[in-house]
Amino acid sequence: SHSVSMPDGDTIARAAAPLHRALAGAVVTAFDTGLAGLARVNDDTPIAGPKGIAATGVALKGGTRVAAIDRAARMIVTDAGERVGYDALVLATGSINRVLPMFPAGRTGIYYLRTEAEARALKDHLHRSQSLVVIGGGLIGLEVAASAAELGVKTTVVEVAPRILARVCDEETSAIIAQAHHARGVDIRVGTAPVALRDLPDGRPEIA
Repeated sequence: SHSVSMPDGDTIARAAAPLHRALAGAVVTAFDTGLAGLARVNDDTPIAGPKGIAATGVALKGGTRVAAIDRAARMIVTDAGERVGYDALVLATGSINRVLPMFPAGRTGIYYLRTEAEARALKDHLHRSQSLVVIGGGLIGLEVAASAAELGVKTTVVEVAPRILARVCDEETSAIIAQAHHARGVDIRVGTAPVALRDLPDGRPEIA
């Protein structure tokens, strides 16, 4: 028999699952599922949900960090001192958001999006918002734009590349998805980059 162990440094492992695992899949489907799907990872969610992982024979060790790798003994050592043996070791440490100097993390009205907790915070804010600017026309950015549009939020997507989803799909697919967003009121601006951020009199940020 074979077993797979996944140490995860978060107390609730699913909270740090990359957001694209929690979302509905294809970008256009966000118009049907709405923002409710943006911050929903239940126990049966494939990969991200604990039951989904357990169903494939994977043991997820939440709240566990790997302190050392003993290559000679073919073991990892956790921060609690537990030693876990392996035949093959995969270093899948995930990624972090690239913080843009113009948009400091933690500033009022600015959200970086990767984890479930971040999605929930954005969701709460969107219910009180009239407009949203999404920097980046990738999968996650477009999911957010679609969900915000469904809430009636005036949404603009700013993408520096000449088309959206340039890294993940061909031009034809990109055009179809862009049209779906346009049809629902999302303003997509390609070949565009923000140059300044300033505060409006009411405290909201404005991008120029």
